[in-house]
Amino acid sequence: MPNEAKQNFPELVERSFAFLVREHRFRCTKAEPDWVRYESTKVFIDILYSITGPLADHAVLIMFGRLGRVGEDLAFSDFLFRLNPQFIKSLGEMIVWKPEQLGDLVERLAHALQSHGSDILQGKEEIFEMMQKCHWPFKKKRRFGSLSEALRRLFKRSGTK
Repeated sequence: MPNEAKQNFPELVERSFAFLVREHRFRCTKAEPDWVRYESTKVFIDILYSITGPLADHAVLIMFGRLGRVGEDLAFSDFLFRLNPQFIKSLGEMIVWKPEQLGDLVERLAHALQSHGSDILQGKEEIFEMMQKCHWPFKKKRRFGSLSEALRRLFKRSGTK
């Protein structure tokens, strides 16, 4: 994957996820080639692009959680699967095979968060509690406590900040 894809990732995220700032009072607190973070007073939203390290499959994913809750990194795809399995299937693969696909995938994920994630964005406790109680059969115990933490550590190790 050419470097311009990873260099454009924060710009694509900023453009597609502008509704977070405009409509929900989030602010962007981190914008790196592989990780953009938004925070409100209660919630964080991480948009990750796996482009470095051993997990460099060019997947784009959204993680969310409540601020101040160590290890609470919840996958938006898991939330969508629980809420509406047909919708998550309609999103298709969340992997970028060609650089020109990145913008479309980021836009689809932003639309999914905007249309199905209002309870997350409002910080409704019952959503976070529901997600904490979910026992996904495919979810493995992670050495680092959470997927996004594992990805962050891998990014740091590979030289990406």
